Amino acid sequence: MAVSLARELKGTGVTSNVVSPGAILVDSVRELVSAIAPDHGWTGDWPDIEADAAREWIPNDADRFGRPEEIASAVAYLASEQAAYISGATLRVDGGHIRGAF
Repeated sequence: MAVSLARELKGTGVTSNVVSPGAILVDSVRELVSAIAPDHGWTGDWPDIEADAAREWIPNDADRFGRPEEIASAVAYLASEQAAYISGATLRVDGGHIRGAF
């Protein structure tokens, strides 16, 4: 879809890109993970619990959940002049969860 829209926008100065987030740590996710941690054997302080949950649910190179500000930074970059030559792209912000392009 991003590529098709990018083609339609050709010559307008407008680019079309997608930010594809991984699992993001918002309050509700932290509450859920904290609540089920004992049942899964995830113990310790929050960084330990988060790393265990990430390894079990969403294995990624960062061993943690993403943060909302990391998604916002990716969007801000794609909307900036520094990304003016990027169009029709999908930027995965997932800590390395997806190992290859499809």
